[in-house]
Amino acid sequence: KCLHQCREMPPGVDSGRFETDPVVLRKHYEELLELTEPFRPNKRAKRTVYRGYAGPRLEDHFIQHLIDEPFEETFAPIVPLFIHWTEVHFGRAGGGGRVLKEKLLKVLRKDVIYFTVTTDWSRGIQRSFQGHHIIFASSKGDKHAQIILPHLFYYNEAGFNDDGQPIWNLDEQQSLPAPEKVVKEDASWKFKGYDSYQTAPNLNLTSDMVPDHHRITFIGSLSTHAGRRKMHTMLGSKYKDQYYFGFFPLSKTCRDTSVESGASFCWRTFMLASDVNLCPAGTAPVSYRMYEALQMGAIPVYVHDYRGAFIPYAGTEADIRNGMGWAVSFTGLDDLMEKEISKLTEEEIATRHKKIIQFRETHFTPKGAIMQIKNWINNPHNPEASDVRCCSNP
Repeated sequence: KCLHQCREMPPGVDSGRFETDPVVLRKHYEELLELTEPFRPNKRAKRTVYRGYAGPRLEDHFIQHLIDEPFEETFAPIVPLFIHWTEVHFGRAGGGGRVLKEKLLKVLRKDVIYFTVTTDWSRGIQRSFQGHHIIFASSKGDKHAQIILPHLFYYNEAGFNDDGQPIWNLDEQQSLPAPEKVVKEDASWKFKGYDSYQTAPNLNLTSDMVPDHHRITFIGSLSTHAGRRKMHTMLGSKYKDQYYFGFFPLSKTCRDTSVESGASFCWRTFMLASDVNLCPAGTAPVSYRMYEALQMGAIPVYVHDYRGAFIPYAGTEADIRNGMGWAVSFTGLDDLMEKEISKLTEEEIATRHKKIIQFRETHFTPKGAIMQIKNWINNPHNPEASDVRCCSNP
């Protein structure tokens, strides 16, 4: 039945019969666990930095949160592949992709349905293991993946309460004392449970920049997509009284009274000071910024290009288009701005904040996303069990 949830089956897959005996599948799963151990985070010599980010990635959370779950109760008849694909591909963990491919092809079965989470390499996996049915869940806007997941970075504290009202106060903004040194991310990050999971890193740097309130803001680079530059020009020309643009280096940080430590990146402070935040596609078709906004409780406008809109939980109450934010093409942004965003009332803004906060913990945090995956694996045919949807890619 799981096969029929997916739009396309890999070449060579016989959909007539799949192994369902839990004893047989558990033995196969245990064999795979042992075989793939060198390709998991605890076996890597150092963390891979890919496009300036060192993790934790969604793969880290999937592996370290679910690997100790009992097989029959949690996974069967699906067999999970706990592999850190990013580390294998870019960091050559366990010897790299060629070594992994050689080992897996010796044991993978064509009558078993597998499931794995990868940041953005599902096309490479699909090519390497043709003839086997592997359900890919990706967070990077990969058109070859059957499931779209949130793209998660740091877990950010919410800037709004359950009623959609701001927790912080612009009047309380103030400069911070100069630090003795910059504190960078701990590259030896290891999952210790979500109760102790750290919030956005605090660089403790000074800034006397206090954001003004704006209707719509874009915090980010204009260089990664031509559409971003056209978007910026249009908004600056037609909506200059409502629009703010900022691009902050890591040497800037701002006072943020919604975070216990009292400081955070300037991008967070300025995003919270805006009614709506632009989250355009860049090098990848997804927007990291959309998930940063949702984790904070801020309202996103996901601006996509010809590659399509990659939206997790599509068609469910947790779909951002269902009263939280908007998804629009670059060419459609002007019309959306004129007809809806520029006319938003305070009540409408608070209602959207409230709905985002309602789904924040259960869908758009690391723990929430992993629980959605777990619930889907438990019962992939029950739409009430999880808001994960198979084959929801554009």
